[in-house]
Amino acid sequence: MIISAVELDTRPKRLGRRAQVARKWFALNGPPDAPALPISYDEREDLKRDLFGNIVAWYARSLEGCKYDLQEHPSFEDYARGVMAAEEQGQLVTFQYFSPADITQMTKRFPPRTLRGLGPALCWKPPALHAQTRTSYLRRRACAAA
Repeated sequence: MIISAVELDTRPKRLGRRAQVARKWFALNGPPDAPALPISYDEREDLKRDLFGNIVAWYARSLEGCKYDLQEHPSFEDYARGVMAAEEQGQLVTFQYFSPADITQMTKRFPPRTLRGLGPALCWKPPALHAQTRTSYLRRRACAAA
């Protein structure tokens, strides 16, 4: 079978379309002062200038991990509150790079609330899948220590 370059260019990738839909959805439903939802690694990295930009980038990475399932993944508000709760519980080391004023501002804007399913890499998984992954991780860790 021969496929021309034109055919390759016109074949939309399902995740690419989902990412574009997620970007449009975020523009309508995300915070009004948020940048466009980044849908590539480079776009996410470009946002990492302040804590708010990092939270948007982490949210985008988490959403990508759920294949841009907007029905299943928590809203940006819930996600941001979960991130702030993770910081409060000492689960994040990345907050050390932000000023106390920036952290205080984000804590006021997104009052901390535990988000079930939020993993240490700040990627959300449905709670049942998160529990299964965590159990597997703890089992491997115990075997490695033995």
